[in-house]
Amino acid sequence: MIKMLKPALVAAAMAMAATPAIAQEEEEPRTTWQINMIDVKSGGMDRWQEIVMEHIVPAYAAAGLREPQLHWTMMDDEWDMIVITEVPGGMATFDTHAPAARRALFAALVEQEGSEEAVRALFDELDGLEEKSSSVMTHSHP
Repeated sequence: MIKMLKPALVAAAMAMAATPAIAQEEEEPRTTWQINMIDVKSGGMDRWQEIVMEHIVPAYAAAGLREPQLHWTMMDDEWDMIVITEVPGGMATFDTHAPAARRALFAALVEQEGSEEAVRALFDELDGLEEKSSSVMTHSHP
């Protein structure tokens, strides 16, 4: 009886080990997004929009990345803007501090603005225009 049970157990174990690989191959790819909610300081919205629309969004295109979606909130006293950005590489992006998309965007900004110092100054100004912000990450579920 044990001689017959052992091969059956081995076959069952092999089938179970193979199942996750099969299921993983059949799963649809997920899309990951970073969602930033931003409260712009009073009087700063025009300059905030100028920086984002004339400097940051064009750099996404130059880096070969999808441009972020900008949403002006309505009937919300807490947030002025919602910025939704696709995260290339999905959740695996969180395993590194310098993902390829971030490096490409920074390189495009340096090329566009003329120097790393100019890019840092642009982001410092943008940060100074924001009262507060909050970020969440999410991904699609096939």
